[in-house]
Amino acid sequence: MYYRESGEIRFWKELTTPQDPIEAVIAGLKEVDTLVEKLRLGTTIATNALLTRRGANVAYVTTAGFRDIPFIQRGDRRSHYDISWIKAKPFVERRNCFEIHERLSAKGEVIVPLDEAEVRELARMIKKRSIEAVAVCMLFSYINPQHEMRTRDIIAEEIPGIPISISYDVLPKWKEYERASTTIADAFLKPVITHHFKRLQQRFKEAAIESRIGIIKSNGGEATVAHAAATPVQLALSGPTGAVVATRALARLTGIGNLVTFDMGGTSTDCSTVVDGREHITTAFEIEWGIPIQIPMIDIHSIGAGGGSIAWIDRRDAPRRPSISSRGSGPRLLWPRRPTGDGHGRQRRARAYKSELFSWRPHAT
Repeated sequence: MYYRESGEIRFWKELTTPQDPIEAVIAGLKEVDTLVEKLRLGTTIATNALLTRRGANVAYVTTAGFRDIPFIQRGDRRSHYDISWIKAKPFVERRNCFEIHERLSAKGEVIVPLDEAEVRELARMIKKRSIEAVAVCMLFSYINPQHEMRTRDIIAEEIPGIPISISYDVLPKWKEYERASTTIADAFLKPVITHHFKRLQQRFKEAAIESRIGIIKSNGGEATVAHAAATPVQLALSGPTGAVVATRALARLTGIGNLVTFDMGGTSTDCSTVVDGREHITTAFEIEWGIPIQIPMIDIHSIGAGGGSIAWIDRRDAPRRPSISSRGSGPRLLWPRRPTGDGHGRQRRARAYKSELFSWRPHAT
């Protein structure tokens, strides 16, 4: 906490409350003995939902002939000579991918008009399924979004209240796969983040907290609560971003221009660098290898291996890498000797190591 008049900086830590993350925020603010004018909130809700794949059941709507783009992905491989390698699955099931007859040219000209009756019929079909959010990504819509916007409006009329993400709002740029993947991720997060922020505002009101709230975005900026809930993919690395922004300030204060951040929580470990006193911005972030989110964000490498991540041992007692499952940050037995969900071995938790901050010389050998 920064006191503007005195220039004093105060900090403290409140233990996470996984059952309701807002409770820890409220408890932490009770330590404050004065009015807080502005609160910047970084959250790992989106990060953890992506890493553990605990998000919405998404329907994907696209131009006829292109519904397999999220599954075809790119032609490159993580390892050219590993025949056991399997590409990561997208955040949508193929049975929930749908096509609409419409087509725009590369200049945004209408070649095939949108079949609105078909969109309404599709919306009614989606309504009968256990779909929690809809992602719409049509060919060349980043030039002319009229078909995407009309599709969104029709679906909203037929399924009131369902979260809808369209690629023109999320990532209006070329490259179909990257645009589709980012839009699907946004829809995947939308119900989770919306519920979380509604709860946040409700609890702040109950606790009579009148601070202006700025939600930290993955690019180091901030957004209002409403805007952050409308574009949740912008929060993919909200929590870890706060650490990098603070490290940049630390580099300026100490005169140490090159720093490495290591941030290990309950579900993920996040690393980044500050070089010559500046953080690096990227649009090449991937949730998993081959699953991109192409919004501008601070270059942070995040892996699903935190203090609560679950590693496991198979029947041959051979150790295996930590899975994307996690028990979060709550206290548990470090080595629980009980079967995993499939009964084939034992689960083990990773130790939560103390975070360290150390200097780094990028050109040293």
